[in-house]
Amino acid sequence: MKPEAGATKTGRIDAPRPYSGLNDQYINGAWRPGRSGVKGKDTDPYTSETIAEIALADQSDLDEAYQAAAKAQPIWAAALPADRAAILLCAASIMEARREEIVSWLIRESGSARVKSQFEWELTHAVTLEASSFPHRAQGRIIPISFAKGDCLLIAGRGISHRAERFA
Repeated sequence: MKPEAGATKTGRIDAPRPYSGLNDQYINGAWRPGRSGVKGKDTDPYTSETIAEIALADQSDLDEAYQAAAKAQPIWAAALPADRAAILLCAASIMEARREEIVSWLIRESGSARVKSQFEWELTHAVTLEASSFPHRAQGRIIPISFAKGDCLLIAGRGISHRAERFA
């Protein structure tokens, strides 16, 4: 989705202008129409009004998007945990600033009741916040392995620790 020019950005996203140009797709770092030559219609289920017409993607668009994602993945994986977390927290901040806009689109596009749309927003926002904590979580598993009476070997992540414990 493209924000209109002039949306403000401070530490948090403040008073954004409504999104416009929702008829393009984000492919390989740019908003553009798909190349299939076929348009998909997004309609209001109550009024049958066309909300947006979207030029659908073709196989070359899908290939381009996949190749861009494959190229970006090692960069993302190499980013510091704090940087990855900050991007997800920024996404959550954008969601907060655009809550009513997102809820209104859910109502208009899918015919959802307001309470259902608000629940969907809250769930998605909570999952985004939870995902922002993932980069800081330890990798690996802790597996206790008894190798001698009273001793225990703990393997955690990339390290190994040895702890002697006596059992009765």
